[in-house]
Amino acid sequence: MLISHRNKIDVIYIDPPYGCNDLGEGAKVDYKNQHLTREHLLSMLKPRLLLAQQLLSEDGIILCSIDDKNQAYVKCLFDDVFGEINFINQFCWINNLKGRQISTSGAAKTHEFVICYAKNSENVSNFYGNINVLSKQMPSIYKEFNYDIMTDGIGPFIIKNELYNTNSAFNEETRPKLVFNIFYDPKTKDIKLTDVTQDTYKNYIKISPHKNADGVHNFHAWRWGREKILKESKDLYFKKESNNTYKVFTKIRDTNKVLIKDVIQLSGLGTREVESILGKNAFVFPKPINLMKFLLNLSPNKNATILDFYAGSGTTGQAVLELNKEDGGNRKFILCTNNENNIAFDVTYERCKRVMTGESSDNSKFDWQKNAPLGGSLDVIEIKETSSSDPKSIDKIEETVYELEKFTNINKKIEWVCSNFDITTKKLGE
Repeated sequence: MLISHRNKIDVIYIDPPYGCNDLGEGAKVDYKNQHLTREHLLSMLKPRLLLAQQLLSEDGIILCSIDDKNQAYVKCLFDDVFGEINFINQFCWINNLKGRQISTSGAAKTHEFVICYAKNSENVSNFYGNINVLSKQMPSIYKEFNYDIMTDGIGPFIIKNELYNTNSAFNEETRPKLVFNIFYDPKTKDIKLTDVTQDTYKNYIKISPHKNADGVHNFHAWRWGREKILKESKDLYFKKESNNTYKVFTKIRDTNKVLIKDVIQLSGLGTREVESILGKNAFVFPKPINLMKFLLNLSPNKNATILDFYAGSGTTGQAVLELNKEDGGNRKFILCTNNENNIAFDVTYERCKRVMTGESSDNSKFDWQKNAPLGGSLDVIEIKETSSSDPKSIDKIEETVYELEKFTNINKKIEWVCSNFDITTKKLGE
């Protein structure tokens, strides 16, 4: 791929094994698991991440799912390969809200992580895709705050959790930096924070943090102090409510960015989705389609080339096809997997073929056929290996696989092999 797709991949998503093999054997992940130790995981990931960095386009991003036991170690590996400066975000995916899986500490396990890095963070200013699509896909778990998705409220900040001590109160004495008056002129948009006579500020509206019936601010205060409000005054706006009160918000400086939360709560059972397509439980712990669609929509590029080199059941491929059908995009996917227990053909390929054509390889029926085929074309390439010390290696390398015409001059082919295949190993050799 370094020959055909170097610097051409826009989004990479990977879901490496967290301590088990590709089919989930030995999936009870613990520190004594001999199927795949942490050292194995990191040693397996590093050369692949070094190659992934070279495949990414200059504004490309890479997303990696990982569990809480390995997250810290894998993130350090990403920092080492991509550079800490290129860390974009870490999403917490609520994958089991009921917490059926209990940890040794007795706390319910409800989440996993998705780490996101850029090849060059300076080139991802438009990261976070389409605001309307993302906001619909991602129901907020912060409903009690009820802030408009296009704004970031600075107050009044209302906490409705009854577990808080309701006898505590914000007031001018206990929170002098957060409880004060704002004077606002609706015509000039000017802001003052100094208490003076009404004559001086005759066109200004006095806005104070909300008080309860006893005249106490009681958990209602500005989230910003005086200095920050004055510094950011040009980016504030005031919204008049029906009861003649005002709420104060900050404007988004870059309207191309989406203020989404870094906690992802999306329903969807990946296992059931695979069963509906393949008619059997063919893969352990597949990611749900809607999670993948959400992550892929973080990129605004509807013509992106997307790579998944731990393809597993092929969820990434189906997510790409569904997104294209929904928004008219022309995204392309490349799925890479080994063929342990014939998974590449029985699971990854078969799933893609069925959702694309509505037909199975053996003409058998499956539940997903009630959906319209997603369409598209599919090329399947089985990679073969050859040793550089093999005297026949030049003959075994097929240039037409790399979209080249057949070489008629052996010296030209040798020159091409030496100059191109060298880059596939040089980085790792260093």
